[in-house]
Amino acid sequence: MRIMRIRLLLGLMPVLILASWLLWPWEAAEPPTVPFSHRGVELRSRTVETPAGEPFDFAHGRIEVPEVRGKTDSRALSIGFAVIPKRPGAGEVPVFLVAGGPGSSYIKRIDEAWLRDMIDLLRDVGDVVLVDLRGIHSSTPNFELEGIERKFRLVNDRERFDTLLRDLGSAGRDTLLRDGFDLDGYVVTEAAADIIAVADTLGYPTIHMQGTSFGSHLTFTTVREYPDRIGRFLVSGLEGYDHTFDDGEEVLAALRQIAEEARDVWSGAHGASDPLAALQALVRRAARDPRQAFGLREHEVLSVFTSGELFGFDYRLTNRAQMSGWPAAIDQLLRGDRTWRAAVFRRIAGFAVGRSESEAAVGLFDCSSWISKVRRERLEATAPPRFPNDLAQMDALCSGWSIAPLPPAFQAGTQSPVPGLFVHGTYDVATPYANAKEMLSQFPNAVLVTVAGGSHAALTEAISEKPTFGPALVDWFNGGGAPEDVKLGPISFDPLSR
Repeated sequence: MRIMRIRLLLGLMPVLILASWLLWPWEAAEPPTVPFSHRGVELRSRTVETPAGEPFDFAHGRIEVPEVRGKTDSRALSIGFAVIPKRPGAGEVPVFLVAGGPGSSYIKRIDEAWLRDMIDLLRDVGDVVLVDLRGIHSSTPNFELEGIERKFRLVNDRERFDTLLRDLGSAGRDTLLRDGFDLDGYVVTEAAADIIAVADTLGYPTIHMQGTSFGSHLTFTTVREYPDRIGRFLVSGLEGYDHTFDDGEEVLAALRQIAEEARDVWSGAHGASDPLAALQALVRRAARDPRQAFGLREHEVLSVFTSGELFGFDYRLTNRAQMSGWPAAIDQLLRGDRTWRAAVFRRIAGFAVGRSESEAAVGLFDCSSWISKVRRERLEATAPPRFPNDLAQMDALCSGWSIAPLPPAFQAGTQSPVPGLFVHGTYDVATPYANAKEMLSQFPNAVLVTVAGGSHAALTEAISEKPTFGPALVDWFNGGGAPEDVKLGPISFDPLSR
């Protein structure tokens, strides 16, 4: 028996080594830089190539800020930022481009083509400034959760998965407290103050802002806290003051529109009108008896409504470019293809979930922004049955992190006269279109530009689809009128395997 165990262990070693290599957070070496002076501030710079425009200087630096403003004994943090100088003849007001997540870094992602194209476009407005969220990438100290204890625990149902989320949140909290973090400092109002601190360092009396997803949440907060410092702001994939918890009914409405488009390629497969109807039927079977759903549990089927990551499919409905494979992947799932992966995930969930600093950012920033009582009651009342429930998942995670929420007045918001431009897609399953309409009432000088058929990446999709849209955004930042609405073409879905 002992020999058999040793042989089994040796046989598993290559698999474990490969899994460790795939899950390890490898970092590419930073390219060499040279000294660079910008507005009297000494930075380090390298050259970045762009797919369409000329290369630009990418200069980065750091400033120190208190971890918690107003606490006399607060330690200092380092906030990383980068500056891309404007084109000759552009305006004096820079555009601060803030990343989503929370937990993403545009500084880290600078070599992605879409981001370089966006920066290249905004250089016709003014300097472009990127700021890393406190705790993320070039801001230090970083959130590093590699020390969290993880267990290979069995996750057979939604309740056990919620327990796992609570335990991971609690372990994350314990880890950061042990490492000296003051968790009161990791709230969106402090991050907004960091934006202004970078602007002060670079000598900008007024700034424009552009943010997507959590970046819109941070933009709204900065506009509200520092209205006299903001010229204009552009937001897309909107998260309002308490929209970090998505409305399941509105997400489902967007998903229905995508499913309607997919009907032609689906062509009545599996006795269902479209992939969504087929998934909903699979959920019902899984809830009755997993044996009727290839052994899948209800929560496992729910996890693939907008992303196929659990089963190794590459569709992701938050981006039109990745929507094309959705019907074909659901067809494969309903044939039983790759369903064995769910059983594997149940046994490694404790190891696979919560590995990155972005998990800490979600736990701290989203949980501290929290949700208003009125919105919670509405989401609880309208939550569609047998559909992913963002509120329930965030409740589980945030109960583990036990972060003190910002005051109710923060979630309630307030009206602002600052001119804004909302760009939002009707197919957005990450931050539904209703968010934009709801937030518009708080900004009387803002305009909503609807991207019909646009996903969570509606802004870049509109720029790509309509050649005049990008220049119209530049014109708006420079004082012109808002761009017209955009209607995107049909999605080119991959054919089903017959």
